[in-house]
Amino acid sequence: VFSAENTVPSADSTVFSADSTISTADSTVFLADCTASPADKTVSSADSADSTASSADKTVSSADSTASSADKTVSSADSTVSRLFSRQHHLFSRQHRIVCRQLSRLHRLFSRQHRLLSRKHHPLSRQHRLLSRQHHLYSRQHCLLSRLHRLSSRQDRLLS
Repeated sequence: VFSAENTVPSADSTVFSADSTISTADSTVFLADCTASPADKTVSSADSADSTASSADKTVSSADSTASSADKTVSSADSTVSRLFSRQHHLFSRQHRIVCRQLSRLHRLFSRQHRLLSRKHHPLSRQHRLLSRQHHLYSRQHCLLSRLHRLSSRQDRLLS
């Protein structure tokens, strides 16, 4: 019993020491919790920033993909426009050659017609001059015959 009674204060002292250690540990844990709370917030904020950065990376990647697709579309459109302009130039060149040939043919035809009409006109012009001269001669002849007729009529009157 005596030995057990001597052990109780020692046990109490050990329990007290353990309580003191636990209390110190609680304080340390509390301080650690207080310190950890802002750190948790910082980590949470960093995680949120990482998430935002990841979302931004995805947006940039999507924009790059869209820009690349747009570049391909523009390049394809440029190629198509270039081909169309080339074809249109070829068609206009052909049309120009055809129109030039047609105009050349028309010019030759008109030149030929002009030569033919000039040839026809030349004899007609000579014929007109001859007919005019003939008409003039016939007019003079008519005048002379009229005078002759008048003279003859006078003579007839004088003789009768």
